[in-house]
Amino acid sequence: MIEIANVSKKFNSCGEKNEFWALRDINLTIKTGNFVAIVGRSGSGKSTLMNLIGALDKPTSGNICVDTQDIVNISNHKKELYRNQKIGFIFQAFYLEPTYTVYENVEMPMLIKGVSFKERGKSIEESLSKVGLLHKAHEKAKYLSGGEQQRVSIARALVNNPEIILADEPCGNLDSNNSNQVMDILGELHLEGKTVIMISHNMEDANRAKRIITIYDGKIVEDRE
Repeated sequence: MIEIANVSKKFNSCGEKNEFWALRDINLTIKTGNFVAIVGRSGSGKSTLMNLIGALDKPTSGNICVDTQDIVNISNHKKELYRNQKIGFIFQAFYLEPTYTVYENVEMPMLIKGVSFKERGKSIEESLSKVGLLHKAHEKAKYLSGGEQQRVSIARALVNNPEIILADEPCGNLDSNNSNQVMDILGELHLEGKTVIMISHNMEDANRAKRIITIYDGKIVEDRE
């Protein structure tokens, strides 16, 4: 369970006169195994909220607990472990290493975790099979289509078997056919019991989630299931 209590986030670009509150007093609980879409216009605070849940950033005030673990006031080392072991990140821009093979890209989180060679091979094959790309394992990422690259990034997110998937505009750079494939995969992960939190501008994609949270000017203005 993710519990967000009285969370606000302020950014300073050039001193106090240019302060910007990206989030204002957010209170939110997300149950384990839910599929949540967070929607809102650009600059509403969606991605900021996801970055806080992923411990990529720290709130200005308030607290966030994941399965009773405080992820705000812990050491940087524990945050790294949390991100590597508990969270699977999927980004709009893929963030693959283009000169690496598909296999090598998916392997990266396991190398960081220190998983043995034998275990890595098994998990990588399982993850690539789940996204339908095992046959592409030894191709370089730069030769893949955009849809294939996003599926590789999903396989990378899954390879350490995380409990929470954070997807920031996962279909933002894809056509409708590839978007449907990605959304099908996210739906399957939800059915397997993973907590899926997706940021989206696209209401067609958002409506495939089980819960839709709308953010406007850093505040939750609607929360419906």
